Amino acid sequence: MKKNLILVLSLVFVAASCNWLTGASGAMGVLRSEDSGGNFSPRNSIDNKTNLNSVSVNDLVFEPGNSQNLYLASAAGAFKSTDAGQSWKILLTNILVADLSIDAQDTSTIYVVGSSDNHGKIVKTTDGGGSWKDIYTEPTTGDSVMSIAVDPTNHMHLLAGLKAGEIIQSLDAGTTWQVAADLHDQVSRVRYGVNKRPYVLAYNYGLYESKDGSSNFTNLTGTLTNGLVNFNSNFSAVSNFLDLAFDVKQTGVLYLATDVGLLRTINDGAEWSYMSMPVRNSVLRTSAIGVNPKDSNNLYAVVGSTLFKSINGGVTWETKPLPSGQEVRQILIDASSPNVIYLGLGVRK
Repeated sequence: MKKNLILVLSLVFVAASCNWLTGASGAMGVLRSEDSGGNFSPRNSIDNKTNLNSVSVNDLVFEPGNSQNLYLASAAGAFKSTDAGQSWKILLTNILVADLSIDAQDTSTIYVVGSSDNHGKIVKTTDGGGSWKDIYTEPTTGDSVMSIAVDPTNHMHLLAGLKAGEIIQSLDAGTTWQVAADLHDQVSRVRYGVNKRPYVLAYNYGLYESKDGSSNFTNLTGTLTNGLVNFNSNFSAVSNFLDLAFDVKQTGVLYLATDVGLLRTINDGAEWSYMSMPVRNSVLRTSAIGVNPKDSNNLYAVVGSTLFKSINGGVTWETKPLPSGQEVRQILIDASSPNVIYLGLGVRK
């Protein structure tokens, strides 16, 4: 597959002024804060010609070891910024990009997943986006590839998750693929934890972990979906799992953003605790969660169009209205300068 240098505007399905699916108003794209969430401003310029205001962000990723370089996955394709979001350039079109992953051992190797012509796709570049190769096409129509991750212990090993719930893997950097597992639920995220094990977040059934690296996945959130856990009288069973975040300084500490609020485990899913936030019961839905990679007590979460910030591990929260009513899909914190925070806004895929 060759790179298409023309931004196909027809891929941008939702106007920035109003999201007809949700009624949300305001621009999508990327917001950036340089003061730990105190103020945000758009970072949406594309080559000083157009912008990302109408682009729904599915994923934001730092290049390993260089936070000036960011990659963005969206329905309009894949984009790259080399100046911390000041400007973006198009890397790839003709594919609705759901997720991407960068090989930490060779950052010019990037894997992009999504769909094209109603078939799930995985494409790969080994020259930083100069050229692309189609390395996987899902034969079943309508089954997009939703997420991908490179094994941090073996960069030849890749895991990807499909909309129908299959987990596929490659042991040869994408040359061949095999089915590793089937979760029977839409995959939202495939990520490796601090313990170097793969975790998969599924939209309805929650969080899975594999202790053998690929084939056997254990559900860590069954008690949350079947109503066996009753944190308080206001808590109901989780129906939708929206985001996942790791505390990179503490193994076994994970956070989940869900339709009934924010949850945390400190023992790798053996037990979960409900994190109380100053919101009405009718608006508990938390769309994104982020943990400061330098300070485990510094947490960020988004409910509606409000940013919640804690500096004491979630005991108390400060709130800040955001300058857009679009849903925050991701919170990305710069490990080299944790006062710098990016928000990816858009429509849930």
